[in-house]
Amino acid sequence: MLMGMNEERLSGYDIDSTLIRLTIDNNGREESKQWEFQLPNLLSAFKARSLQSSSDILLNPIKYNNLQNRPDWKKDEYYIVHAEGYKYKHESSKRKHSIKPGFSLQERGDIVNQVLQLLDNVLIPDEPIQTDIPTPSGQNTPLAMRDYKFISQPKTITKQQKEKLSQDKIQELVAKHHQERKIIIANAIQRVLTGKFMYIFLLWRERDTHDIVYQSLRDVFLLNEDEDFPDYIKLLSVWIDNDKLLKPLDTNGLAPKDGQEFDKQISKEYQHKREEWRKSL
Repeated sequence: MLMGMNEERLSGYDIDSTLIRLTIDNNGREESKQWEFQLPNLLSAFKARSLQSSSDILLNPIKYNNLQNRPDWKKDEYYIVHAEGYKYKHESSKRKHSIKPGFSLQERGDIVNQVLQLLDNVLIPDEPIQTDIPTPSGQNTPLAMRDYKFISQPKTITKQQKEKLSQDKIQELVAKHHQERKIIIANAIQRVLTGKFMYIFLLWRERDTHDIVYQSLRDVFLLNEDEDFPDYIKLLSVWIDNDKLLKPLDTNGLAPKDGQEFDKQISKEYQHKREEWRKSL
């Protein structure tokens, strides 16, 4: 479903009618058409206004949408956009399609055009943005189009450089490249923080886990062995002294095939475990 919010869900927060995607877990049982990803539980934890019942929306969708675009509509709006599921198969095989719900860009464009025709004057598209220059590639690609993998890659030394340059000069090039990339990361983080601190909590039970995660964090920021984390990053190590927090949820002998009873047991244990974590932290 697509859902737009036209009244505040949490006191003091802005209203945003942007349509977002919500998914229903429809496994064939009439009583189990629940919202996926535990969004209702999250809203409840924050004492926010809950979602409408997915079953009620499916039974009477016209009651929950504003297809007429009425200006006096003040409630949330829900639109069912897909209610089947993807079950594609190969022509000569019984197995499911290997790509599952994937579509090519052309197929996505065709689908969008068909949807726009069906929802004429409801979903109104913007004019496509035309490219004014060819897409940059290679060394001309700007940082905005780079990912972290590019930033974190060490300096590549060519065969010709190895033959011409001394080992000290090569090490100097590698160190300079490393420092330049580290500055890129630091500048990006500081722009986001706008003068505030970043707090990173390292939760651990076993010392080996702590050491591995700690070193991984250092690697993310491209820190050398003799360097500490920047002043604007506060790394707090928290040892989990209660081993019960790490144990699996108690299923009480139930299995997924037990359906609703299993779901209730897992939900109850999840709430209990979350409360234990909250108290501990």
